[in-house]
Amino acid sequence: LEQGKLELWVDLFDLSMGQIPLPVNITPRKPQSYELRVVIWNTSKVPLVDDSYFVGKKSTDIFVKGWLWDSNDAQMTDVHYNSINGEGNFNWRFIFQFQYFRSEKVMVFYKKCVWDLATTEVKVPPLLHLQVWDRDRLSADDFIGDMVIELNKMPRGARSVKMCKLRPPLTPSQGVDLFKVKQMRGWWPFIKEKKDEIPTSGGFLEAEFQLLTDEEAIAKPAGMGRSEPMALPPPMRPEFRTKFWLAPFRILMHLICKVHKTKFIFGLLICASGLFVLIGVYSLPMFLTKKLLDA
Repeated sequence: LEQGKLELWVDLFDLSMGQIPLPVNITPRKPQSYELRVVIWNTSKVPLVDDSYFVGKKSTDIFVKGWLWDSNDAQMTDVHYNSINGEGNFNWRFIFQFQYFRSEKVMVFYKKCVWDLATTEVKVPPLLHLQVWDRDRLSADDFIGDMVIELNKMPRGARSVKMCKLRPPLTPSQGVDLFKVKQMRGWWPFIKEKKDEIPTSGGFLEAEFQLLTDEEAIAKPAGMGRSEPMALPPPMRPEFRTKFWLAPFRILMHLICKVHKTKFIFGLLICASGLFVLIGVYSLPMFLTKKLLDA
């Protein structure tokens, strides 16, 4: 009756051959711990998806989310409300801890199943998911675009948003290994894909990536979001975007004073001229009657 199986590795050496080689260390390799810090600086040219009932123009309440393996563990920036030109300012830091096998080029995560007390080891490619969304106050948020970055074959970021374009998939010989360069900053495109359609731009992201070992992260700690240590400065957002209940009126003033200034002045002149004509027409009969009575 079979009672299980035993797998062996046996080396046989002839003693007459001389010195026996030293034993081989077959201890399983352990993954190395890393900390990935992603600073979301700005977005640009994000599609405008909301209709503004106050000024008749489209806008977007922009925020960015990101995760490594499980989307349930996604981190999110705060919201840049009422962007009328697709620009968003954040200065927000994501921090992800993970373990990595450099020899196999895979990340290692451990999860527990509800029906199993044992921990399962999961090996996945080192992929970072970043998405841009529109925040809706009364309904579900609207997905706009995403990007998937392979940390050991990253495309180089563009120096400016004007130089950032949609790219074809990288070949194995292309890309930059973040595990070697450790740090990178630039602009990358969000992709907006629809079924049976050519991918289009979902906006552009200015971000900075920094990869540290566990020891380096402990020696140089950083806070999430804009928290200490190494706190990031608050973003320089236009004033009318800071408080959403005042934003419609501030957007209106922005449009009047900057975008439609000439039309607004011309309209005021027409209204003033019409008002003087109405006053004249209303006052003329009374003036003529007074003249006749005085005569």
